[in-house]
Amino acid sequence: MKVYLEMKRRGYEVYVGKLYKTEIDFVNKKKDERIYIQVSDHITNDRTFMREVSTVLDILDTYYKVLIIGTRYETFQYEGVQIIDIFC
Repeated sequence: MKVYLEMKRRGYEVYVGKLYKTEIDFVNKKKDERIYIQVSDHITNDRTFMREVSTVLDILDTYYKVLIIGTRYETFQYEGVQIIDIFC
C-alpha cells in the first residue's frame, strides 16, 4: 500500500500489470515514463529471488525496473533491475 500511495503522490497512474501468467505488482505511468515495481518481503534464498526478479526481467522494454525487498541488503543491481531494501 505504501508503494501505491507514494507513486500516486508523485503523480503516477498506478496499475497492476500482467505479463503472460505472471503479475507485476505496480506498473506506474506518467506521460512517456514508466516504472515497473515488484515487492517482496524477503529474498533470502535463490529460488525466491529468481521468482521475484524474473517477473520484471521478462519485460522486454527499457523502462526502469525495481524490486523492493525487506531483508536488510544493500542496494544493488541485477541484470538492469534495481534491488532496493526498505530497511537500508
